[in-house]
Amino acid sequence: MKYLAMGEGPDAYLPEEPEHHKPAPTVFYGRPKVYFLAICLTCAASAGTRPTPMPFGTQDARDVWAAGHRAGAGHHVDEAVEVRP
Repeated sequence: MKYLAMGEGPDAYLPEEPEHHKPAPTVFYGRPKVYFLAICLTCAASAGTRPTPMPFGTQDARDVWAAGHRAGAGHHVDEAVEVRP
């Protein structure tokens, strides 16, 4: 089974983009690894560093941590998903 990376494929590009500028899509063979990320923007801003994503193995684990961090610290936490081979 093949998977295309998110943000790639024929629908991910603007139609006016020249054909020779389009990168070839990344093809994964086998089962890709999915990371559920939590990114605390407030912690990064207060430390003066770039935001560092925290990976979680499940969406539920990430959501529980993010909700607790928002409630306990009052911080702004972004959530994302990353797929890798």
